[in-house]
Amino acid sequence: MKQWAVTAHDDFEDANSVANGWSDMSISSCSEGGNSFLGGHCLLSYQEVSKTYTLPKHEHLKISASVHMFDNWDGESVYMKVNDVIGNYTING
Repeated sequence: MKQWAVTAHDDFEDANSVANGWSDMSISSCSEGGNSFLGGHCLLSYQEVSKTYTLPKHEHLKISASVHMFDNWDGESVYMKVNDVIGNYTING
């Protein structure tokens, strides 16, 4: 039986290697030694960031991402494009 396999994982904890390949590598953390993330207060607002992944041959793709929305998000949004297409993606949480 075929199983899911992790082919890429970005957690932004190691700025020297994990953020490699992102169009903007502005990384912040909540506190010293805390969780790191792409963007942050007054970073990456009103712009698109991207990263291209090279994947092995596959029939299905499962993408999991965490989005942390700081401050007030009235009228603002976040989206994901796969192969330059904004799709209908299931958002959990």
